[in-house]
Amino acid sequence: MNTEATEQHCVTILMPCFNASKYLAQALQSMLAQSHQNLIVLLLDDGSTDDSLRIAQDIAQSDKRVQIHCNNKNLGIIKSRNKLLDLCTTDYAAWMDCDDIAKPERITKQLQFMLEHPNYIACTCHYLRQGLGEDKMITIPSHTISREFLLFYNYVLNPGSFFDVVRCKHNKVQFREWISGASDYLFWVELVQFGKIGAVAETLMTYRLHPEQETVAQKQRQLRGVLEIVQYQLAQFGCQTTTEDLARLLGYPAHILGLNYRLSHLFNSAKIIKCILSNLPQHDFVLEQVEALLFGFYRSLARRNGLIGFIWFVRLFKLTGLKRCQHFGLDFLCAALKTDLKRLPVFDARSTR
Repeated sequence: MNTEATEQHCVTILMPCFNASKYLAQALQSMLAQSHQNLIVLLLDDGSTDDSLRIAQDIAQSDKRVQIHCNNKNLGIIKSRNKLLDLCTTDYAAWMDCDDIAKPERITKQLQFMLEHPNYIACTCHYLRQGLGEDKMITIPSHTISREFLLFYNYVLNPGSFFDVVRCKHNKVQFREWISGASDYLFWVELVQFGKIGAVAETLMTYRLHPEQETVAQKQRQLRGVLEIVQYQLAQFGCQTTTEDLARLLGYPAHILGLNYRLSHLFNSAKIIKCILSNLPQHDFVLEQVEALLFGFYRSLARRNGLIGFIWFVRLFKLTGLKRCQHFGLDFLCAALKTDLKRLPVFDARSTR
């Protein structure tokens, strides 16, 4: 697709801002330096108490594409994002955080992707995760942002995302205030019902991690939000479960939240999986993809429970489950037995003398 075809589309950059004076200028300048120049930057200051507003106003004076709006008081990220959505009047928009950096070709590449894939409602991109002592390149495989994967995880980089505003508003997709945290996850869960989400296979963003960032500072609250969203989705299948049981099924949340594992949790997880698989055919999901995810969850959980875990795994997934394992489940069985051996009491040799 040629440059003239993409340049005719005006794209809105949606940037909520709160106390980001340390990073804001660089974030704004990275958007104004885009190779796609036909854009509007909507910056919403959410009651900042530092120099963020002044920095934004100084930049807006030299580039009229920057439009500044202000909340009278701090309303929080959810209301601020919804307000930006209401203010947006273009067909396409990109989310951008006030502490990140966009590569100059980001908007061009993402707009081109959307125009070439009309059945997609949004796209994200690969990115460099920077900060907290580690820089790491993050790639986003297409299957990790499918509707099936979004049942349990969110790998969409929100500040690196680009979406169809018309279809978003037509279907009344917004950021929901009832969620504890991770509101962007629920936004993508709702949006993917109306079109696919893709990924431009290029590194187009630098995503900063720092102590002031909500994702870092409110990690447990964000994780609770993730579990609430999974719980909300599974309720549509008729699966009623607690966030703690979900945390243990998914694995990583239980570790972060400090939850323990008991044999009863293995049984509870089996019930959740049976409920999902029995109700899934009634919904518009690819069964094989969901089964593969549940298979991985339960195998990991079963390993923690030794031989009894292996037996329950076989009862749940039967021959099909063993075929998916390496060496027809032999490695799994050996790992389960090793788990049990580690639990055996160690006797002091001196006590037997």
